[in-house]
Amino acid sequence: MNLFLYASTVVLWGTTWIAIHFQLGEVPVLVSAFYRFAIAGALFLPVLILLRGVQKTGPRDHGFFLLQGGCLFSLNFICFYTASQYIVSGLISVVFSAAILFNALNNRLLWKERAEPGVYLAALLGIAGLVLLFWDSIAGGRFDSDAALGLGLSLLGTYFFSSAIWFRCATRNAASSPGPATPMR
Repeated sequence: MNLFLYASTVVLWGTTWIAIHFQLGEVPVLVSAFYRFAIAGALFLPVLILLRGVQKTGPRDHGFFLLQGGCLFSLNFICFYTASQYIVSGLISVVFSAAILFNALNNRLLWKERAEPGVYLAALLGIAGLVLLFWDSIAGGRFDSDAALGLGLSLLGTYFFSSAIWFRCATRNAASSPGPATPMR
């Protein structure tokens, strides 16, 4: 079952970047993102109701939901969709792998937890990989302001994603929410 869930995640998230590429066009980026999530919400809510997956929550939870939703389903996608106007979506998906580094940094800042040394080694390798991906543009003098903006927006979008994970942990740790939670590593 774990292999199926992992494979499903890889396929679905991996193809998201293809959808972003083809979704860009005559409709403005932000409107396009809104349509995508409005359709997903309209399809998902009846399924939740049918499967009795909607849980009772308190007012405090709604504040966390707003922060989590803003970071996970709004701000990060605004950044990614806008970044795709400056760099190719394949690079954005690679930059997104920096979420692991941001998760470790957020855990340190917000939960006062130290990451295992291997996390920082992996982060350095990931940063080195990003430099190699952009190296032709950097060395050839083609790393212009557009590429820098696309990279910066991709990193910012990834940080918003990582922040949404923290808000999810905070929500699950609240007394009115079910289930234990621990910070993401």
